[in-house]
Amino acid sequence: MNETKYFKLLKLVTGEDIICTTHENLENLIPNSVITIMNPAIVQLVRYPRGAKILENYVILPWVRYAVQEKYTIMTNNIVAVTDLNA
Repeated sequence: MNETKYFKLLKLVTGEDIICTTHENLENLIPNSVITIMNPAIVQLVRYPRGAKILENYVILPWVRYAVQEKYTIMTNNIVAVTDLNA
């Protein structure tokens, strides 16, 4: 089994940005109908007023908040873009 971990950012058709690890490099999604991702987290933009300005912060939350499992299988037709993250 390949123990190499790749850190990825997935942009989904829903508009969600998911950060995760995977054992696959995901360079070419076309031959795969599904991929397995591990420890996915969603990146959300939070805006709040401060005086006359609007401040923006990013919050990282578990993708499936109350789940126990760490691995998820998702269909590749739900993925718009994939990029590498620095480990």
